[in-house]
Amino acid sequence: MNLAAGTQINTHIDHDSGYEDGVFRIHVPIVTNEKVCFILNEKAIQMKAGEAWYTNVNLPHSVENNGTTDRVHLVIDCVRNEWSDQLFQSMGYDFDQEQELEIVYSKAEAMQIVEELIHQNTPYAIDLAKQLKSKYKI
Repeated sequence: MNLAAGTQINTHIDHDSGYEDGVFRIHVPIVTNEKVCFILNEKAIQMKAGEAWYTNVNLPHSVENNGTTDRVHLVIDCVRNEWSDQLFQSMGYDFDQEQELEIVYSKAEAMQIVEELIHQNTPYAIDLAKQLKSKYKI
């Protein structure tokens, strides 16, 4: 994935894309700069080149590249299995917490997410937008 210098990805969520859903996404920054700001669930994460990061993209997240160079990440979507459960457990993953995860948005946040989904204009995105509109009475 490339994020050009001076651009951003607005706050959004990727439904059914977290470890608790049986999948997980690993980000490996290849080219980055200190002015890239990745926000996950209102917390800033500084990903450095060569590191590997799991991010629960079921949570609200956004990225801003305020630098003068592009940000390039190798993104690997994986399927959860016994080996990954052992790895995540060894790193302190809270398996009890994943059962309690429910994301609640303000109406303004939900409206912004709906707008982004409609902009994507895929059948899945449109369906998710309809679900959010119904849930948040938009």
